[in-house]
Amino acid sequence: MYKLTVRLEKFHFCYGIKSKNKQYNSLSRDKYAVQRLCELCNELKLDEVHIGDVIEDFLSDPSDVKEYVKEYSKKP
Repeated sequence: MYKLTVRLEKFHFCYGIKSKNKQYNSLSRDKYAVQRLCELCNELKLDEVHIGDVIEDFLSDPSDVKEYVKEYSKKP
């Protein structure tokens, strides 16, 4: 299960994602984008081994989050 994390950095909040064994902090200041990423990872039952790849794609293009979470959730 993936959860949204929040950290105060200097004068703003940064949001990240946490799974059972991994945590990625400060992915974005856009709470709703990271929250949507968490929801999709949970909804599509993304295996934790793929979360690093999903985050890499998220950072390069947050607008296409649904497509790459779908792509990685189909991989073994």
